Amino acid sequence: MESRPMLPSVSKPKFPPPLPPKRSSTPVPESALRLSSISESSEVTQSNQEPAGPSANQPLSAREKKTSALSYLYPDAKIGYRTGKTFNFSEEDNDSNIVFSEKTINGKPTIKYASLDKLISKLTWKGVEPTFLSEFLLTYRSFCTPLELIDGLIQRLDQFKDDPVVPIRVFNVFRTWIDKHWYDFSKDKLVLEKTMELLDNYTTNSDAYSAAIIKSGTSINKTLTNRMKRKEEGARKYNFSTPYPRPVLPVNVGGALQLMDIPAIEVARQMTLIEFDLFTKIQPWEFLGQAWTKADKDDKAPNVVAMISRFNVVSKWIATEICSVENQKKRLKVVLRCIEIAQRLREYNNFNAILEIVSGIHNSSVSRLKSTMESVPKQQQQIFDELRELVAHQKNYDRLRTYLHCCSPPCIPYLGMYLTDLTFIEDANKDSTNGLINYAKRKLQSSVIMEIQQYQQTPYCLESVRDIQDFLLNLKFYDEDTLYRMSCYIEPKEGAVKPEKPPELMSKQERKMLKKSQLEEEELMEFDLEIVSGYPFYDKDSPSNIVFSENLGEKRIIAGTLPKLVERLTFDKYIG
Repeated sequence: MESRPMLPSVSKPKFPPPLPPKRSSTPVPESALRLSSISESSEVTQSNQEPAGPSANQPLSAREKKTSALSYLYPDAKIGYRTGKTFNFSEEDNDSNIVFSEKTINGKPTIKYASLDKLISKLTWKGVEPTFLSEFLLTYRSFCTPLELIDGLIQRLDQFKDDPVVPIRVFNVFRTWIDKHWYDFSKDKLVLEKTMELLDNYTTNSDAYSAAIIKSGTSINKTLTNRMKRKEEGARKYNFSTPYPRPVLPVNVGGALQLMDIPAIEVARQMTLIEFDLFTKIQPWEFLGQAWTKADKDDKAPNVVAMISRFNVVSKWIATEICSVENQKKRLKVVLRCIEIAQRLREYNNFNAILEIVSGIHNSSVSRLKSTMESVPKQQQQIFDELRELVAHQKNYDRLRTYLHCCSPPCIPYLGMYLTDLTFIEDANKDSTNGLINYAKRKLQSSVIMEIQQYQQTPYCLESVRDIQDFLLNLKFYDEDTLYRMSCYIEPKEGAVKPEKPPELMSKQERKMLKKSQLEEEELMEFDLEIVSGYPFYDKDSPSNIVFSENLGEKRIIAGTLPKLVERLTFDKYIG
């Protein structure tokens, strides 16, 4: 009998969380999109869904316009909310609040450790390293909340409102924050409200602030307005300079599709579109604190979890497709199709999906199919070996990293490679030292996140085919135990007794016959006991061991010995 090898521990794959419901396509009221401007004479266009407030035919003040917009987009926003935290930006630099590294970038010092007050202060300091703002905005959620950051920036403005430079630099922070990290505002209603409140104060009070400050605030106002409009317009649409390549459709498109029905190149294209969509939805805050491993991972890292789940599903699907074919020649064709798909995926720089297929073929239930795998032609085996070596984890994915840095976008890297990097950084570095934030750790994290982000920018010029994507989004797969039983049946170990055929490999007719046979066996199990000498229930019924009463021909037990009572419990004709 074939001994079963130890299977690797594989967590049960989870399907990606459902997408949120689409926002209503009802046009957004003009008053809900327009924010303040220097002029207060503009009228608000009437709408069937006018937000609560002044009459539609009366001019709205700047504050009313902002509140109206916020109320429409985020009905539950709390106007005027404050965190209550007080920042001190007047304290001089010293070892108790900031520590610089000996390393400099372009002659500018780099921060190693610092208090939150000092980090926010340095955001508006000209002497800081040029990448500081980007690094900070990518990682600040690991040591403060968006509300704390915006409160700190507001207090920075308040404490240095007479300074000719600091307010403008604070506005520049807001500009970058809004333009590059809009998810903070779309995710947190209070952050958006407080930003709108700040702009209201600094763009309408020409007596208190300089023209330069008002101009800077007004420019940010325009950026904020555009982002809010884009939020209502829905998903981003890409414009390409060249047309989509024409899809290669299966003959039975529109019907029930199977893997072997779809040309390999189109499987690769549609897999790439699906995974690029998942990949671009991942936000920087999902990479902090190993959020994808925590109990609340579905809330803290939903898109990373979706990408991991997709990887597991596709890998199991590949193994299922191979192990579901009894005929060896047909099974070999499935293996070759999977290798061809992986080869096509390389053309589209989809390394995440390449590793999904390699992982599926390396599944223990597939790799034990010696006869099948040894039948792979030399040319296809060479192609597969090259792909396997490309995505191999040896030397921390050294070959894959080198290839990634040389290939031209668009590209989907293997996400697990970066999650491994972030895990190492998280485990090897403390969050804080002597009460100061370990900013050197955040620099390391941000460098990984920036590399991921660069691959999220360039989309694929490919046309979506709904029927094929529906098939690829609803893949059927079996667990490890089931796959192993199927594998042992389709290719038993030499000299071993062939096991019973798993139900998963049976045709509908075979499953029907099996069910009928099981029912017949159950019927045969119902039989009468043979009465032998010494049997405790040998005695026949008599007034000395059981007494009945009859009413309208129905016999009921009045009294009886224990054996006789037990006897009635074990025979259907006495029950009831």
